[in-house]
Amino acid sequence: MAYDPGVKAIYCSANPNLLGAVIAKKAGAPLFELFDRLVARPMQFGRYAFWLQPTGEPYMGGGMQILPRDFLKLGQLLLNDGMWRGTRVLTHDYVARASSPLFPLGKRKYGFLWWIGDPPYKDRNVRAVMALGNGNQITMAVPELDVVITFMGGNYADLTYIFSKTNPFVPESILPAVE
Repeated sequence: MAYDPGVKAIYCSANPNLLGAVIAKKAGAPLFELFDRLVARPMQFGRYAFWLQPTGEPYMGGGMQILPRDFLKLGQLLLNDGMWRGTRVLTHDYVARASSPLFPLGKRKYGFLWWIGDPPYKDRNVRAVMALGNGNQITMAVPELDVVITFMGGNYADLTYIFSKTNPFVPESILPAVE
């Protein structure tokens, strides 16, 4: 570690990957089983797959294959304060912290595994909570407008591309259509 915990935030996919191992050990169950039982089945996910590490364990730093409608559900889960059709999937405290700007990272802010932005809407900006994937997969929840927007892309490893190509669609086309 280059800095003491809490001093400086640095984005690194190794952190959620290590957290996955801690969760599996503490729960006494494989991550595959935990995800299926606690998230996928309650949220009625279709097909999904994790990218695997050489150990055969899922890589929790990214690389999940998921259907667009299920990716959209994750944004809706945040809007619903962690509830999905009457079932609590995430705690209220996690949703509050995940969707709060806890750490500055460059020009953006970061919660717990979710980015926080402020796209323009009419005569003001609105807060958006976003999952941003390496290939330009985006799920954006806008709580004030009660809307979730999802883009699916496949332009992997071009970090200048993330959100830049879809950005005009949000303020110019999608958000103005929201009443």
